[in-house]
Amino acid sequence: MRAAVLHGREDIRLADLDPAPLRAGEVRVRIGAALTCGTDLKVYRRGYHARMLVPPCVFGHEFAGTIVESAADPSSWPVGTRVVAANSAPCGECPSCRRGQENLCDDLLFLNGAYAESIVVPERVVRRNLLALAPGTPFAAAALTEPLACVVQGIDDLNLPSRRRPGYGSRRFARPSGPGEARLPPRRGGGAGLRRVPPRGPLRGPDSRDPR
Repeated sequence: MRAAVLHGREDIRLADLDPAPLRAGEVRVRIGAALTCGTDLKVYRRGYHARMLVPPCVFGHEFAGTIVESAADPSSWPVGTRVVAANSAPCGECPSCRRGQENLCDDLLFLNGAYAESIVVPERVVRRNLLALAPGTPFAAAALTEPLACVVQGIDDLNLPSRRRPGYGSRRFARPSGPGEARLPPRRGGGAGLRRVPPRGPLRGPDSRDPR
């Protein structure tokens, strides 16, 4: 398969690689869309990531596609299923996981390799963080699941008041940046809401360019 391999700082090379064989519980997904987020950009510029990957390797972690080979439960993940996978999966057993803080998992498993024709999704990710897509969901939209989840989690952590919560009618302020800017929802029906505050530094729009 063709893949973009990171060799070091700002060094990406296209290569033909042999697809890795599947182990029990894994699935192979043909990439329908693979996105580039700020983390990918930093990995490209720095040439490594302390926890996620060690070059040379295929990178990229926000993707959606179609299962083309499955060593998982065929009743749950048959070939032809359109899916999106999170880029990590917690162990579920460490103290942080038992406290419900899976983002702080001591043994968080990361998934990279989306900049290729296909990717093998590990058993733990299949079991905990693989999701089937509705027939009409575009791959490019589905691949935004992970950054959207970060925004939803942040909004949830704000504990915004509602008609059923004290403080109804108050406002919270947010300083959106990156995916948050596009996904902070308006509060409908009055009551508490989010008021955008301009981000720090130079204002960036759709046509802005990062000078770094």
